[in-house]
Amino acid sequence: MTSSSRRSSSSSVSDSSPDVAHAISGVESLRTALRPDFPEIDRLYSDEYIRSVLSVPGRTFEYARDKKIRGALEWRRSFGVEALRGTFRCDDDDGEGEGRFILDEGNAVGAGGGQVLEGFPGQEAGGVVRVTSQSKQSLDPSAELIELCLSGALRILSGGGGDKVRSSLDRRRWRRHLVLHARASLIDWWKSGVDAGLQYHVLVIEHALSVIRQSEGVIPESMTLLVDTVGIGAVPPPVGALRGMVGLLQRAYPDRIHQIVVFPVGRLLRRVYEMTSPMMAQRSREKIALVGSAEEAVCLEDSGEREASQQPS
Repeated sequence: MTSSSRRSSSSSVSDSSPDVAHAISGVESLRTALRPDFPEIDRLYSDEYIRSVLSVPGRTFEYARDKKIRGALEWRRSFGVEALRGTFRCDDDDGEGEGRFILDEGNAVGAGGGQVLEGFPGQEAGGVVRVTSQSKQSLDPSAELIELCLSGALRILSGGGGDKVRSSLDRRRWRRHLVLHARASLIDWWKSGVDAGLQYHVLVIEHALSVIRQSEGVIPESMTLLVDTVGIGAVPPPVGALRGMVGLLQRAYPDRIHQIVVFPVGRLLRRVYEMTSPMMAQRSREKIALVGSAEEAVCLEDSGEREASQQPS
């Protein structure tokens, strides 16, 4: 097990506490059960994250192990997440935090790197999956995915200069959880297609999780998603896109979302929510807030953060 995954999730509580001992035992038991089939569990999931999945009220150990953690690991392989990550890298060179992703020239198939990996389970997710000479998986991305990756539609909120919305959502106001700011007007699901849209969201979420891991416990294991709907059109996304996003929330990244705040919300957005909410479990629905402005979103999260330490994320 890696040192980062073993960092104490109970540093603020005495190690002699029976509750802490029970939590540690549950984490170790889950790792031991899944590690033979999924050795990547130690790289991807910290003790703190596994403990949070296990500690949801009413959730059994078996359900957390098989439906949540095993299910997410199986999904990662079937979707081809590692191939996706091996194809793009976040372009932080400009220092503006715009969240753009560019092809990793050393690994991208379009740049001539790699050999076809026959039968890789991620192939059905879109694109030809390959393995590069450096043993990194990569895929042949569609033009639609490349365009989305350059759009900056999803970005980790860092505060500072820029547009009015960014000023209202100054990163300093978000005291604990990492915040993803989604500018919905920059994603046309009908143009890009559902596959490319979901791949783009997965790429950004994976990058956000890598930032969380690099913080070594400073940033909580779940994130807040701000969905900025300013400038969106009058046509809702395809049902497949809505179903796919619910799948990311509930199967692919269970308990990784602390809260989803959507703003500003009008008649169209309420209709979209009415279409989507029946697809979601109650626990997922309870994490969604529809508000009228960026200022309301800040106030909502400000109060929510004060309560976060009292309940699982």
